[in-house]
Amino acid sequence: MQKNTLNPVINLDEKFPHKLNLFVQAYELILERLGNYIPPHKWSNYRIGLIKKGSAEFNCGIYKFKARENTLLVIPPRVINSSSNWTADTKGYFLLFNLDFFLQSHFPHKYLTNKKILQPCIQPHIQLSIKQADAVEEIFKIIVLEKEQNQPHNKELIALKIIELLILSERMYLKVYDFP
Repeated sequence: MQKNTLNPVINLDEKFPHKLNLFVQAYELILERLGNYIPPHKWSNYRIGLIKKGSAEFNCGIYKFKARENTLLVIPPRVINSSSNWTADTKGYFLLFNLDFFLQSHFPHKYLTNKKILQPCIQPHIQLSIKQADAVEEIFKIIVLEKEQNQPHNKELIALKIIELLILSERMYLKVYDFP
């Protein structure tokens, strides 16, 4: 029996009093607060994660998989997902954003809506080479730094870095999967 069938799906849009347009955090800090099991939930935000070290088991839409070192996760809005059995040595990054973040930064919505990797029917993970994972990690580091420093035009730079991350991710997916 699947673990998730016993738990109700948490709608995180209803749990947060304020809409989150952007959130970025190291996985290890998130897991410190939440533990190694994240119950079934859905959200109206896009989510991208990089597991640089460690592993976890995921249920994401119709997909069930084990994410391990150098796994890129791309989870579209409103897709029900959960994770469990996170290893204590997990390191990586988690990014959450929505369409409003791009519109507020004066970027057209097409930068998100035309990305095939953001469609719910696409497999939500890909195994990266060390070189690919390092390139993705560098983008995450810049996003975290910009978010923490709150410099002028930081939202626009973060939006550009997210677009870079999406383009790079889509290229990596295209090398492995045929998109519909």
